[in-house]
Amino acid sequence: MKIRRYDVDDIFETLDRSQIIRKTGSSRAKFICIPRYNVCIHLKGSSIRFFFKYVYKVRTYKTYLIWFFLKMIAILPSVHFLLNILGMRHKIKSMNVASPIDWNKIDVIYVEWHFFGVFSHSHKTVTHVLAKEAYAERFQNELIARQMGNQFKNLSKVFPKLLKISDDPKYYVEELAVGAGKQFIDESQLVRAQKKIKKLNRKTLKKTVLDAYYLGLINKLGTLNNASILNALETLKASIERDYLNKNIKIDLALVHGDFNAGQILSQDGNIKIIDWGDGGLFNRFFDYISIAIYKSPNHTFSSKYFPNELSVLKPFFSNKLMKEKHMELYVRLTLLEILVISKGEFEANEGAYERWLTAVNYNT
Repeated sequence: MKIRRYDVDDIFETLDRSQIIRKTGSSRAKFICIPRYNVCIHLKGSSIRFFFKYVYKVRTYKTYLIWFFLKMIAILPSVHFLLNILGMRHKIKSMNVASPIDWNKIDVIYVEWHFFGVFSHSHKTVTHVLAKEAYAERFQNELIARQMGNQFKNLSKVFPKLLKISDDPKYYVEELAVGAGKQFIDESQLVRAQKKIKKLNRKTLKKTVLDAYYLGLINKLGTLNNASILNALETLKASIERDYLNKNIKIDLALVHGDFNAGQILSQDGNIKIIDWGDGGLFNRFFDYISIAIYKSPNHTFSSKYFPNELSVLKPFFSNKLMKEKHMELYVRLTLLEILVISKGEFEANEGAYERWLTAVNYNT
């Protein structure tokens, strides 16, 4: 899957401007930026180990090769060209003490669509620098999800605390648990997180008229410039309008995460937090369930049997309710439309999961 990459200089400039972490030392620090993994790693052995042990968990022969070469680069920077041979185009960035950020206190900078994750192994801390200006819409989803959670007793505890740093540009920091860089969680924590998702679904449930909701989604989409996506959208719209519109149908909406998986869970001292709500918001209540099942399916046709085993608590909860729905296929098609609303910019640039989405529209309409 292709992911839009931040330019390494843009990463450091944005973090520098946010002034989240103040300078306390006086030495220089070198980072190597690896676009494939969307990270910058401090060139020291402990940082490299930290990254591969806690942040990037895929294990393939190429992963181990990259791990080896990064260790070599930490010792002999001149061998960094070997990384390019493996297809990892990158850049080494040397940070000056003039920066207000103490780069020696940072081990890994992990780049997502709407935040920078700053991982410090030595201090066992994680900071998410949220709301990069270019992705304001995705961050707005984050804020909407939090606002909805605050409307219900105890639901706000699902989200890490949010601290505003500045208004222009808008920078926020998520207060994450100490040690939260250790992304591995045990089975009991995963089960608890899934139960919180179920609770969110129940607590935020509301009925709405399909016609008004559908038109609202179309208005959010606005103008599309990608011909392939536009054609798929027209097919999707035609199937919904032909079979379901103007029939006084009501549908269930709820607060959904949009990209729920084990990597979005943080835990400390018995408390569970769920991060990265940039794809979330008030959508059809089955969005998480259907979107995961569609993308796991070989031809991206919705089928609950392709729902991952690690989310076994959610499967019976959602499948039992969905199978009882008179308009089950409507929810599948609405999910595809909602995915496009969330990921429009990404898809128009032929990035992210847009090819899977095109295939899914073809097989589910």
